[in-house]
Amino acid sequence: MSRRTPVLVSLAVLLGAAVWAPAPTAGAAGPAGPGITYRSSATRSASAASSLSIARPAGTVPGDVLVARIANRAAVGADLTASGWTSVGSTRSAAMLKSWVLYRVVGASEPASYSFTQDATTSMAGSISAYSGVDTADPVDDFGGRVNGLSAIFAPPSVKSTTGNDLALWFGTQLANGSDCDDVAIAAPSTFVETSASCLVSRTAGLSLDVAQVQLGAPAAQPVAVLAPGATRSWTGSSRTLNTNITQALLLRPAATTEVAERYSSATVGVGSFTLLDSQLHEPSGLAASRTDPGVLYTHSESGDKTMVAISSTNAAVLERFTLSNTGQWDWEDIATGPCPAGSCIYAGDIGGVRDGGQLRANDYNIFRVAEPTVTRGTTAHLTTERFRFAYPDGAHNAEALMVHPKTGQVYVVTKERSGRSGVYTFPAGLPAPSATTVTTLTKVTTLQVPTYTATSTKASEQHKATWYSQVTAAAIHPAGDRFVLRTPYAVWEYRGTDSGSIDSALAAKPVALTAPVGEGQGEAIDYAPDGSAYFTLSERELPPFTLHRVDRV
Repeated sequence: MSRRTPVLVSLAVLLGAAVWAPAPTAGAAGPAGPGITYRSSATRSASAASSLSIARPAGTVPGDVLVARIANRAAVGADLTASGWTSVGSTRSAAMLKSWVLYRVVGASEPASYSFTQDATTSMAGSISAYSGVDTADPVDDFGGRVNGLSAIFAPPSVKSTTGNDLALWFGTQLANGSDCDDVAIAAPSTFVETSASCLVSRTAGLSLDVAQVQLGAPAAQPVAVLAPGATRSWTGSSRTLNTNITQALLLRPAATTEVAERYSSATVGVGSFTLLDSQLHEPSGLAASRTDPGVLYTHSESGDKTMVAISSTNAAVLERFTLSNTGQWDWEDIATGPCPAGSCIYAGDIGGVRDGGQLRANDYNIFRVAEPTVTRGTTAHLTTERFRFAYPDGAHNAEALMVHPKTGQVYVVTKERSGRSGVYTFPAGLPAPSATTVTTLTKVTTLQVPTYTATSTKASEQHKATWYSQVTAAAIHPAGDRFVLRTPYAVWEYRGTDSGSIDSALAAKPVALTAPVGEGQGEAIDYAPDGSAYFTLSERELPPFTLHRVDRV
């Protein structure tokens, strides 16, 4: 699209406007992964209207994200409703201009057009743009809006990219009258690519709109204010007229990237099944490989039950049953083995946040620890555990995944989030002395973006998969200490580090899709073999038989 020459920078100086530019240069190195792709746009405007119907942009498919910007003139107190859309935010001037930004994830069945309704009658104009490759669970990284009164300068607010590789969207909205209204009235920032421009022509009540975009790199504040012209990559647009304008900036977060599974078999081995009475094992929720007894795996009942069994890793035969003290236990969700003062210990994570019926838990959780027992085949034993109480630094969470580093003994808890944005927390300086009263506040290490899934139809199975696909139900650190695996009800993901023996680089790595057992049901338990030659999974079934699966390294 051809553009008129933007207003000279000297005008910005005369008006005292700030010039804005981001810290990194265009194309700065950022996290690896696919960028967000723009598909198409649609626009619509109307005079003396209380609603606006805008066509669905061409070429959209399920999983795309739509971004709408709706503006009105002289009804800044109006509220906007739009079925199926999520409001990002709105920006308004004192009396004459208001602009909303909203988003929507494209589903399996979409209307041909979308209706936006306000509780006022006035001039309305809007646009919808479609994008692929956006994080559908949490599309917005940051957003801000700024009013520039009686100005030809479109200066946006500062926004911050936290994940890297964001796509920045720039929205310019301005009052327009008579011949000042056409699709080149607004000039987007020179380093942005314009994707949509339109104008509602009216002698006294027109509106001019513009949308542009630029790909960002590494996480940083975007843009940074400078008070002089000459920035190499300005976020400031302009207009050929002096009039009230609103400039908004939206950062879209890219979808998590995955690699093709490698070095593990594409098929699972059904090791064997076992049957126990409900009083002996109820809905097995965790799995841990013994570090002292080759061929032994531990699994346990979930929730308030305090039962654990040792099973064979070669045929799933039950070897021994245990009861644990676990005083104060509320919802036991995962176990792990790792180093401890006694040599090798079993760590039990009383970390669940929600019980059946939706009962919420206070921000008071436990890690229980007990030295690995000598497994005596065919017996039952009672184990007395040590207790370590903890709280999260940012309020209560639901979690079902516990990891213990095989070299350092550092304990990690991974939260369970529908969005897939799971927090990773740890004790600040390792476990303190055991105590039934001392509560340690954990430190948040990072937020992992677990890949999400978008339903392709309204079938119950597709909706269930979309809801549960990214919710982390188990985790384990590789015996080498340089990678870890996450389990969800539908998938297995491995995060591989680059530093030998260190988990830090793995926490910043991209997830690799590994083999998930087909038909296992609600996948709730996972651990590596002690020599790293395979990993094991076990489903949380309400009733036996419980089947152990193995995926071999190849």
